[in-house]
Amino acid sequence: MNYQCIIGYGILGKKIFETTSKKNKKIKIFNRTINKLHKINSSKKFHNIDDVLKNCEIIYFLVKDHHSINHFFNVLKNKELLNNKTFVNLSTISYQNVIKLEKFVNKYNSKWIESPTLGNPEALSKKKMVFLYAGEKNQKVINFLKNMGNIKFYNKIHYPQILKIVHNNICANIMISMADAFLISKRNQIDRKSTLDMILNSGFVSPLVQNKMKKMNSGYKVSFAYQNMLKDLKIFEDSKFNYTEILSNTFNIFNKYKTNTKNKDSSIIIDKISKK
Repeated sequence: MNYQCIIGYGILGKKIFETTSKKNKKIKIFNRTINKLHKINSSKKFHNIDDVLKNCEIIYFLVKDHHSINHFFNVLKNKELLNNKTFVNLSTISYQNVIKLEKFVNKYNSKWIESPTLGNPEALSKKKMVFLYAGEKNQKVINFLKNMGNIKFYNKIHYPQILKIVHNNICANIMISMADAFLISKRNQIDRKSTLDMILNSGFVSPLVQNKMKKMNSGYKVSFAYQNMLKDLKIFEDSKFNYTEILSNTFNIFNKYKTNTKNKDSSIIIDKISKK
């Protein structure tokens, strides 16, 4: 009963499981498509959601969207197993769905913690992931997250998701701006190397910028997928925030370039815009 389970074995879920389960023997994994876990030792995984809830006190969601979270609740055969649990959402979903999910689990005397991450596998490898945390301060959850990086605490359950999708919009706009820089240089016959050198020595250089520039030179292996970025930008688009002149256009720009971006990093947008 005192196990902790990560639900979701995508790019980041896999890395988080590998990192945390090495030091904590109580960490297990479950995935909707069980075949993805065929290489995982049977003692480290669950085969159905009922077994997860029978044996775990803390469940971490690292899945595609709120539909995926609701799926696990819907297929659960014994709803009584929802009682007295702590659910931690590391996924990016809309803040409206955060409020709905918290109300749902509260009916079962369970706790909902929001803690989406700002990081990616590269940040995780350096133990520099940042988690935006709201909800009851559970020490086991805090220890789990601190093993991967740092935590920022907020006093409203939906604040982390608002900040997370704003963060991703800013990241997307940085990539659009870099693409425009290469395009302007190209049209003015400034060589690509000079533009790259300017960007990497600029006042706005950051781990994100450095990471995306590396991908331009070595290929677009996914650390944060184009399709995931598009999904998060759509959440922002649909969230009905107060009007913003710049960020409200980001989804439409990314959406124009979605063709042939499957299994590509979100930074492929730099290549696509800069070659217009």
